[in-house]
This record gives sequence, structure tokens and C-alpha cells, in this order.
Amino acid sequence: TLDDRHQVFVTGGLFRRADHGLQGGVVFDYMHDDWYYKVDLSQLRGELSWVFDCSHELGVWFTAGFDDQRVSRQFRTAQVPNGARVFETFEVNDIMAFFYRQQLMDGGEGRIWGGFTGHGDGLVGAEFRLPLATCVDLQTDFTYLIPQESVNNNGLNEETWNISMNLVWYPGC
Repeated sequence: TLDDRHQVFVTGGLFRRADHGLQGGVVFDYMHDDWYYKVDLSQLRGELSWVFDCSHELGVWFTAGFDDQRVSRQFRTAQVPNGARVFETFEVNDIMAFFYRQQLMDGGEGRIWGGFTGHGDGLVGAEFRLPLATCVDLQTDFTYLIPQESVNNNGLNEETWNISMNLVWYPGC
């Protein structure tokens, strides 16, 4: 598209790290997006966990959206050149998940989790960070949202998943 897109992302929060015992944090996220539509979304994210000896950790993390936004936009196609008004609702996916995290050798870490969304869907996932060199890491993760709806009730259309693999360089490490 030739249209300009303007986005703003802001995150701010507090956290407490611990070698042993209770640790946690909470942050506020805000996103403004102005492209084919204008939408402002915000959420609260948090994590609370207990760190055991040998860097084992059990905890819970969550996301909670503040308000959904219903927006409309003009939708033009070759079949509808004058455009039709389309209404869409944007919302933050509320999540509650329990996790196990392990600090790995040479500064890496791994985390697996399971939980549910505010719509009653199941959620499973994992993430790993593995140092490859002094200033280079391999980060990988996957998330799978298991729809509440059965296959017969359009559940496959609600299925969501994500897989990513990132090579991360830390300048000046």
C-alpha cells in the first residue's frame, strides 16, 4: 500500500529479581496504530515466581487487556470500487499461564508453560535462549492456542500457533 502507517508502542513497569525466593514484575503496555484504521490498545502483563536452588523456577504469568475497540474502515476491492464499510473489533487476548523455568549452562534458559485464555481456550508453549558466542544468542519459541470449540463447531478456524527462531546479536557485550 502507499498509505503511511504510524505506530507507537510504550512499555513501562517494575520488577524484582531474586537468586532464591519470590520474584516478579508487572508492566503496562500501550499501542497506537494508525493505518487503515485507528486503534489504541493497552494491557497489563505480570509474572510471579519462586526461584529454587539450582535455578529451578515455578510461577504464573498473565496478560489482561483494558478495553476492546470496535473500528470501521472503507474496504475497496475490484468488485466493490466505491468501498464497503467494514467493522472489526480489536482486543487483547487475556492469558493466565503456569510455567517452569530452568537456567541452563553457559547463561541459557528454557521455559515451558500451559494455561488458558479469557475465552476459555487452552494454551501451551515453550521458549529457549541458548548462547552461541560471547555476544550472539539463539532464541526460539512456540505457542499453540487450543480452541474451546470442537472441530465440528468451526474449531479449526479458531486454532492459533506461532513458531519463531531468532539470531540475536548484543552489540558491545
